[in-house]
Amino acid sequence: MHPADIQAALKKAGFTQKKVAKEFGCSEFHVHRIIHEQKGSEPLMRFICSKIGKGIYEVFPAFCLKKYNKNAA
Repeated sequence: MHPADIQAALKKAGFTQKKVAKEFGCSEFHVHRIIHEQKGSEPLMRFICSKIGKGIYEVFPAFCLKKYNKNAA
C-alpha cells in the first residue's frame, strides 16, 4: 500500500501515528519510518496491519518480497 493509503486506513480506523506509537510503545517517528518503508520492523508492521484489518502482504508487499527472497536463498 502507498503510505498515504496506510495513513488514511489508520485514520478511518480511529488511529493516528501518535496513537499507534503510544500503544505499541515506540516513537511516532519510528511509526512514520515504517509506514514510509524506510525501516523494517515486522512486529510493528504487523501491529499496524492489525489496526487496519489487513494482512502484512497487502500493506507492506516490498518488505515481504525482500524477506521471502532472503529466506529462499
